[in-house]
Amino acid sequence: MRVFCISILYMVVIMAVSSCHYRLYKAVDQIGKKHKIRGYKSYKREHKYYDKTTVRYQYKKENYNLSPGCVAKTDTSVNCDSIKLFVQKDSRQFAPVFTSGIISCKLMNYIYGPMNELPGFEPIPGKELKDTVIKSFAVFNFHRLKYIHGGRRCRFYQFQIVPYWFYVELTNKKAKRRTKNEDFIKGSELTWFYRSNVISL
Repeated sequence: MRVFCISILYMVVIMAVSSCHYRLYKAVDQIGKKHKIRGYKSYKREHKYYDKTTVRYQYKKENYNLSPGCVAKTDTSVNCDSIKLFVQKDSRQFAPVFTSGIISCKLMNYIYGPMNELPGFEPIPGKELKDTVIKSFAVFNFHRLKYIHGGRRCRFYQFQIVPYWFYVELTNKKAKRRTKNEDFIKGSELTWFYRSNVISL
């Protein structure tokens, strides 16, 4: 009986401690809808929570058969019709995602350039560009979301172009569980792409 009581007490303490990691706040979005959001003490916990929540509610498998639309490229940069993408030092191992056209210039132009908008994306405030203007964007903090599992053939990634976070799912039909990241990317295709409305955490 004593062991049982200690076990119950231990569980209550664990639940109390885990619930203290965040506080709930009320927020209103652009259309006036009310939400309860979590404010974490730990930056890593907060990011992890929002990453999982984003994938859970926004994920929708797509087929992005868009022509690359690339004017010129190097190992770490791509010149598109109206924008230039520079992959920063911290993300260079992921540069082939852009330079090989997995995430095409045409897709990025839809978001940041003067071309027609991609359905489902809102225009970027202050990013309206003229046809003759080329704007440069730095891609950084590109990393794999290891805590989000998509099976052995699908992997989720995230990168940042100020001020937004982008979520990506790459699918490699020949991949195995232990396939190295570099090899996984080489044989992959883009199956989900999402720009988060959360500007920063």
